[in-house]
Amino acid sequence: MTAFAPHTDPTILLVPGLDNSGPTHWQSLWERQWLNCHRVDMGNWHTPNRNAWVNRLNIAIRQTEGPIVLVAHSLGCHAVAWWAALERPRAGGKVAGALLVAPPEGQRDGACMEELRNAASPPPQTCGRRSPSPR
Repeated sequence: MTAFAPHTDPTILLVPGLDNSGPTHWQSLWERQWLNCHRVDMGNWHTPNRNAWVNRLNIAIRQTEGPIVLVAHSLGCHAVAWWAALERPRAGGKVAGALLVAPPEGQRDGACMEELRNAASPPPQTCGRRSPSPR
């Protein structure tokens, strides 16, 4: 595992999903525990808009100094995937990596409404791989 030098520890940008993350959510706990963790204010937490969320994420990335690790949960994963698809970040750029936790599947997630699937579906090509389902 590669360690960052103390002066280049990455900033962790937390990208919550639908309805943000409550005070006991793991993202909120991380934000309180580590000084280098910062939540991206995606706005419109209850009625997400893909373009608005990607724009807010892009602004947060541009305003952050040094290396960044994006840590997204749920619908925030789709925002990160769309950001990567639209911005096409270069290798060795500001964003050193991303951790995508529990991305929603609109077709299978009963909590996703039709308009949510349309507004925040993942891009057609993502740079991840899904594990095969156990049989």
